[in-house]
Amino acid sequence: MFVSVVNFTFADVKKQYTPDAKTITIPDGVTVEAVSTAINSFSFSYQDDDHHISAIQVTTGATLISATQIEVTLQVNCRDAGGGDEYEGSVDVLVLGTQAMPAS
Repeated sequence: MFVSVVNFTFADVKKQYTPDAKTITIPDGVTVEAVSTAINSFSFSYQDDDHHISAIQVTTGATLISATQIEVTLQVNCRDAGGGDEYEGSVDVLVLGTQAMPAS
C-alpha cells in the first residue's frame, strides 16, 4: 500500500473554495494500480464572529495520471445565513494507493 498526506490551505474565501489540485510523485520502485482519498484532518474558521452555518461540504479525489504521478483534488463549499462571510482553513488529504501484485 502506498500512503501519502497532501495539505491544502485556503483563506479569504466566500461560499466556494475554487477546486484545487496538487500532483504528487510515486516513489521509485512502487507500482500503483488504483488510488483513493480520505480526509485526514480538517480545520475551518470564519474571519469574524457572526455566523449561522447552513452547510460545509468537503470533497476530495485522486486520479492516477501516470505511472509516477497522482493528481489529488479538493473542493470546499460553505453556506451560511448571511451568504457572504469570508472563511479560511486547511485540509490534510490522505492518499491511498493500491500496489500491483508482483508477477509470479
